[in-house]
Amino acid sequence: MRELLGKILVISGVSLREAVAIKDPQKMLLNKFRSIVNTWIPSNFPGEPGYKYFVLSDGTMIPVKYSHDDSTQYAKVDYDELMASGASGGYVDPDEEILYIGADKKLTKQQIRTVVKMIIPHRVKRVQYDIGGGFGSGTVLIKSPKEVEYLLTYGTLDETIEESSIDYPKTDLDLSIWDKEEDGYHLRPEVQQKIIQVLDAYEPIDLLDMAREIRIVGSIGTNTYTEDADIDVHIAPKDFSGWDDDKVKVVKDWFNEHAQELDAFVGNHPIEVYVQLNPPQDLMSDSAYNFLEDQWLVGPKIVSKDYDPYKDFSHIADDIRTAVENADILMGELKRDVIDFDVIKQAMGEMPSDVRQKLQITLKNKLEEIEKDIEALYYKRKEWTNARKNASKPTTPEQALQDVELAKKWKDTNATFKFINRYRYLATIEELEQLIAHDGDVSKEDVDVIRNIVGM
Repeated sequence: MRELLGKILVISGVSLREAVAIKDPQKMLLNKFRSIVNTWIPSNFPGEPGYKYFVLSDGTMIPVKYSHDDSTQYAKVDYDELMASGASGGYVDPDEEILYIGADKKLTKQQIRTVVKMIIPHRVKRVQYDIGGGFGSGTVLIKSPKEVEYLLTYGTLDETIEESSIDYPKTDLDLSIWDKEEDGYHLRPEVQQKIIQVLDAYEPIDLLDMAREIRIVGSIGTNTYTEDADIDVHIAPKDFSGWDDDKVKVVKDWFNEHAQELDAFVGNHPIEVYVQLNPPQDLMSDSAYNFLEDQWLVGPKIVSKDYDPYKDFSHIADDIRTAVENADILMGELKRDVIDFDVIKQAMGEMPSDVRQKLQITLKNKLEEIEKDIEALYYKRKEWTNARKNASKPTTPEQALQDVELAKKWKDTNATFKFINRYRYLATIEELEQLIAHDGDVSKEDVDVIRNIVGM
């Protein structure tokens, strides 16, 4: 990041003797620039418009007028030692609507809060991050400060759901998708043509031409599929350069938005298209079928007719209870706040005008509490999806197929997630999220919708 961020010279009232006496590089930098902390100063570095900054571990933001290296040199701080101590550095370019974040280790909660506050004033729509300590790097499109907070906390925005492993078995794979022949199951020609037709509809990129491999993964290749299980079509690119999480999301969202228009279904099974940047991850699924070569990489998986998923996963019952316990508390708080809102609203109709004005403030505060309840549920759902994704990150096909411990972790975490989904937590929270997706506010009219969503 040193080459990217450059040099600075900023005047401060702290003496050289005082700065050198302090061993903590963050304290040294703070003392040198204490008079300008938490303010924005435009960059004077030629060709680099916008605003540069350091954020210390306690969340204090130090503006950088020229470049990062000269700031540290002027404060007699070693740049590498400063970053190793937990400081973060970056810049905001409002013209390009991008925020860059660099750090040697995962950001603290205080640092995340400070960074999140940069989003709205600077009209940030993209976040580029390079964070060490095993956290990761990438560029993502963001819609709200909440997404940035989640990204910097968990390292992902992805919520892809690929398979179901908790259902009772049928006799065969779904024979509307697969032909059962003497040598096994093969994709039906009309299904193959339908998938090609759907993929070919995406005009920005020739997905068939750019694919090194196309796989159908998940429960649709097992006899524990459901009647509306997705046909998960994963595309592994020939060339991964130019692909990142935000580009993957653009493709995924386009197919979701145009599913009805494209008739992207086989019977009741939606065709879900996803560009897979970690192909070994597919091999953790119960099935993986090479679409282009008519070859099973994993599976097909046929479990016996006496298979009982509740018995098979009885050992994770406590994990499921623990996972939803906090959500139950949050949902209860939401219902109580809705009831309080109704009581206040009803009381207002019987009060004189001066009292009604006071209660109007109380009613507004209650709406804000309801909004916070929904936000808390949103983060709980994100926590579940993140745990599921992080449970299956093999680095090679061999690890995906042979690492028994990794496979067990994936199986149990995936099952926990799917049970949570079965019990309607995910769908309920997603419906609540839609109410605050645009402006983040809950209106009086929204309360009636919330009451229906949570079954009051």
